[in-house]
Amino acid sequence: MNKTRIGVLGMGNMGMSHAKRILKGNVPHMELAAVCDIDPARLAACDEALPGVPQFKNGEEMIASGLCDSILIAVPHYDHEKYTVEAFEAGLHVYCEKPGAVYTLQGLHMIEAAKKSGKVFCVGFQQRTNPTFRKIREMVRSGELGHIKKVIWIVTNWYRPQAYHDSSSWRSTWKLEGGGTIVNQNPHNIDLFQWKGMFFRHTCFWMFLKSR
Repeated sequence: MNKTRIGVLGMGNMGMSHAKRILKGNVPHMELAAVCDIDPARLAACDEALPGVPQFKNGEEMIASGLCDSILIAVPHYDHEKYTVEAFEAGLHVYCEKPGAVYTLQGLHMIEAAKKSGKVFCVGFQQRTNPTFRKIREMVRSGELGHIKKVIWIVTNWYRPQAYHDSSSWRSTWKLEGGGTIVNQNPHNIDLFQWKGMFFRHTCFWMFLKSR
């Protein structure tokens, strides 16, 4: 099977993490074809962490380079729509970090571009692969638990300390991130909730986040 060549757009915490795993061969049939960031310091870090991988200073150039079959988008949220649409128009597949978009209209534009291109579109809701959540989904959708009236979900290990919010200038800001925990952390919870089929009338969803 031929390898899919992927370019990583945004070499912050998540982008670098994805790129390292791909370069190490942790993703079968995938090749790290290029990386991109507007910050020269982050590209300099790629020289050591990702030796030999082609670098770009802006997303448009990487998308148009012909080096990639797909693109992984790991930039601040408001730019997800822009690069997703551009990638689809260039005939690339897209994996976009969560949240897919800040506004509903942005998300609809991204979905429409995906449909028009015929390429694969994925938003990073990897928690769906967690065996625990998959089992809960099976139990809910099979009817084993009957009619669900109330759900209490306590998450004890997804806490983010202040250092996390201070790690990048765009984090936890309305201007660049688009909101607080609902936009940054809770998309996983909301996605899992609807994926399991637990959005019923009169259902009450309580979620508490605390440290270990």
